[in-house]
Amino acid sequence: RRGSGSLFDMFDDPFFGGGFGRRKKVTLRTKELEIQAKPLPEEGKPNSFSGLVGDFKIVSRIDKDSLRQGESTTLTLSVQGSGNIFDAKIEEKEIPGFKIYKDKPVLKIQRNKNGVFGKRVFKMALVPQDVGNKQIPSFSLSYFDPKKGIYKVTSTRLLPVSILKAKSGDEENVN
Repeated sequence: RRGSGSLFDMFDDPFFGGGFGRRKKVTLRTKELEIQAKPLPEEGKPNSFSGLVGDFKIVSRIDKDSLRQGESTTLTLSVQGSGNIFDAKIEEKEIPGFKIYKDKPVLKIQRNKNGVFGKRVFKMALVPQDVGNKQIPSFSLSYFDPKKGIYKVTSTRLLPVSILKAKSGDEENVN
């Protein structure tokens, strides 16, 4: 059967005389497949493990590392690698001295003969509440590496941020 929206669907339309394509429901079956699956080991499993299996890395960046109170900077956390990237999550974390406004994560997937490779991007706007030199903390990602048979934890680096006092007249924007 041709998919909806196909150029060839018009030949099945009664307006064009129908008859070119006869529809018939068919059920197809293949031979059963036997799959050998092993449970993930309990030994070495980090408390933060959320079921991510494959080979991944996490990186972080901010768009401004110097700003004034009440302004915002965007923190971007990118998880990328091969495996079940659909399940990638970042840890919930307070960032002292900042109000946090999270965006919906974006997922980009590529499939090839070696499996699934992708990137999941998490963004959040950070609005500083205090002045001074601050640090965006490290974020960690734990996963099971099936090739090596071990759990791994990868982390982002600390990101320094300099917060200046709000410009005169902008103080009311801080809260």
